[in-house]
Amino acid sequence: MDTNQTDQPVVDTIETEPTLEEEVGEEIAEVKEEENWKEKYIRALADYQNLSKRSAEEKIVIRTFASQIVIEKLLPVVDSLEKAEAHVKDTVSPSPSRNYSKY
Repeated sequence: MDTNQTDQPVVDTIETEPTLEEEVGEEIAEVKEEENWKEKYIRALADYQNLSKRSAEEKIVIRTFASQIVIEKLLPVVDSLEKAEAHVKDTVSPSPSRNYSKY
């Protein structure tokens, strides 16, 4: 018995070269896939640019309204302080006991 031989039959595999139609079909599929990825990239880029522009516009609007809200809430306080200051100046006369600037 020969030890180099295996018990399994040897099958010759014949490698066939792809036909021209198969090669062209593969290339067409690759080109279509590449175009698909390019289209997806362009759409994603456009979406990102739109998001960037939209968020910049929203920041401006938010800052404007935030400033407006703060000013609207501070105006009554400022008015009250001005009235209180005017009232204090009118009603309080300078007295020696309240003049702390000497000390």
